[in-house]
Amino acid sequence: MNGHQGTGDLSPGSIYKREILFYHPYFTYTALPGGRLQISWHETTAGWQSVPVVTYHQSQVTVNGHRLMQEEYYRSRINAPIVQSRRGKNTMIVQFRAAWWAELLLWVAPLGWLALGAWCGWRRLRRRQSGVNAKVQADDI
Repeated sequence: MNGHQGTGDLSPGSIYKREILFYHPYFTYTALPGGRLQISWHETTAGWQSVPVVTYHQSQVTVNGHRLMQEEYYRSRINAPIVQSRRGKNTMIVQFRAAWWAELLLWVAPLGWLALGAWCGWRRLRRRQSGVNAKVQADDI
């Protein structure tokens, strides 16, 4: 459990098919603003439920209004969350949160490209000016 590949002869594709695709009809998926995904299902008895969605290490999982820490739920071999559900309607919201440094890189990278373009333009302009000055001096001789 908890995302580690266990022993067995099932391929990741067959595990995905069994844990995600086959359970799909019993769940309702709704895309929410802010890149969140809401999954709803109805449970006849309370207990552990594998939810057919893939989560990552940085995913935030909220079940029935309670935000879960990673220690409060399990993950299958392909990181499908296994959460404690209650009898009746259950709702889970999943949101992926990128690390702070990844978001920083998304801002720094375009600035770096702009700086590189400005530097290349400045060098090209400087070479042209020095070439024009050298030609003018050669004509004066």
